[in-house]
Amino acid sequence: MPASYRLSGDEGVGLFEPPTIHPADFDRLDQKTVERLSGFAGLAATVSDVLDELGWQTSVSASLLVPRHDRGRRIVGHAQTLSYLPSRRHLLYPGYEQTPPQLAHHVVFRQAVPGDVLVVDGTTETPISVMGGIAAATAAGIGLAGVIVDGAIRDVDQVYASGLPVWSRAVTPRCGKGRMEAVSVNTRIRCGGVQVVPGDLVIGDDTGLCFIPSQVRESVLARVFEVSAAELRQSERGA
Repeated sequence: MPASYRLSGDEGVGLFEPPTIHPADFDRLDQKTVERLSGFAGLAATVSDVLDELGWQTSVSASLLVPRHDRGRRIVGHAQTLSYLPSRRHLLYPGYEQTPPQLAHHVVFRQAVPGDVLVVDGTTETPISVMGGIAAATAAGIGLAGVIVDGAIRDVDQVYASGLPVWSRAVTPRCGKGRMEAVSVNTRIRCGGVQVVPGDLVIGDDTGLCFIPSQVRESVLARVFEVSAAELRQSERGA
């Protein structure tokens, strides 16, 4: 007898395997450098300036992708991407209850390394959630540094309670089951109007988000350390 899936509840949610799944086999930053960066005040603003200086437009304002967690959190981690499209079938089509939900966050969770950041393209005309409280708690439990959703989330009280740093464009009670379909894991996506590539180093704080391309990561970080040291000396002089 085929499984039955209903709109309420979490049965089968997040297990769908989209047609394109790439492994997360990119080179990751060492933990000592991650911790050093995480201690910098004004981190996203400094990184954004350096990216501008080097000719990269990969920064996003926190007014567009809004923090859904307590203030003062910073994340530094590598992007794993997940892309969604609106489903082409109506929720009430015959056979819906035998169709597994087409959300795929657990596919990313399976191959995640602690400190990774899930970056989701879930844009729609009307907000539809692609992540809720149970997914947020799971992500926190496996050690993800954060989740960024260009789209909507729900269960905001549970998301806050999970302690997971989360940014999203919108919040809504409307679930993605039967409305959204995962199409790829770890491909290039659009998030907050910028291009994000799997393995990008993600910087996030209350000011916004920056995606540092892998090919310029070392030069960007070297300049960030230089600028931050100069600003610290300036602050200590009371200028």
